[in-house]
Amino acid sequence: MTTTDNRQPMITPLPFDSELFGYPVGKLDLENDWEEEEFLKNVTDFSLVYLFSKELLPVKDPRIKLVDQKLIFEKSLEQVEALPNRLTYPKKELTPELQALAYQSGIFSRFKTDARLKSQEFEKLYSLWIKKALEQDLVLIDSDQNGFITVAIDQSLAKIGLFAVSDRARGKGIGSQLIQTAEYHSLKLGAKTLQIGTQSANEAACNLYRKLGYELADATHIYHFVSSK
Repeated sequence: MTTTDNRQPMITPLPFDSELFGYPVGKLDLENDWEEEEFLKNVTDFSLVYLFSKELLPVKDPRIKLVDQKLIFEKSLEQVEALPNRLTYPKKELTPELQALAYQSGIFSRFKTDARLKSQEFEKLYSLWIKKALEQDLVLIDSDQNGFITVAIDQSLAKIGLFAVSDRARGKGIGSQLIQTAEYHSLKLGAKTLQIGTQSANEAACNLYRKLGYELADATHIYHFVSSK
């Protein structure tokens, strides 16, 4: 990656996000020292920038806000043995129930919780996410359409993307059964490891993953710079 000096990498434009949201979006992966003044000199062409850092940043400009701590949980699938009893099935049709569950899966998303994003960024992103998942990934839905989970598999690694259980069905074990079913299907398709991403603010999800044998593999602080223009 090119740099503005020896330490501060340049902002990478994101054409996909820019087209989806209708304004210039970029990202900055911080692996070295944080230079806020240098960053602000190079951000003028962007309306929104994602900043990813393993450490908390000493920010001063109010346009830069911490919006998420992304956690990645991981589990080996070597011990997965059988499909849970509750019926789940692959899905290829986008129903109103599935669309509602897709939105439910993102209630802790930084695109939902950052109140400065007012152009339906959350709805645009999650609508597209579930549509692409139906086309490309494995989508498993509880037989009563009370919950769903999506799984993308790349050789030996499987990743859960969207995951939600409706409010009316909480506390019935549906979430655990969906994850266990995703594990089983991933193993059948050749995966040896399953990863689940979530937000540190989503304590219920974190507790569930740990209960099911997942361990924390990575944590990243995510900031949004939102232009005041």
